[in-house]
Amino acid sequence: MSELEWIYQQRKGKFDLTLTTTAVLDDGYTIDVPVIRGIGSDRRFDLYKECEEDTVFVFSVEFFFKDGQDRYSHGHPYDAEDALDYMDKFMSGTSIFDK
Repeated sequence: MSELEWIYQQRKGKFDLTLTTTAVLDDGYTIDVPVIRGIGSDRRFDLYKECEEDTVFVFSVEFFFKDGQDRYSHGHPYDAEDALDYMDKFMSGTSIFDK
């Protein structure tokens, strides 16, 4: 089981998550790698590694606002436990991205 699959298994019952690939998402990615997409009421995130050999993840976020303006940001969890912490805080609205 890959790290990404393990992370997905830890939170799939807690959040609205999809384990897929960037190619399937067809969302402007120029790489084809596994990704977890999480969706909340006014936000979503993608968690992935740009290549399997990378030691850090990419945690890319998007906020949706009623005025039609979106806000994007990203961070780099260092390992699977750090990625779970990013997910928990982001989905609860207490992340560094909510400031």
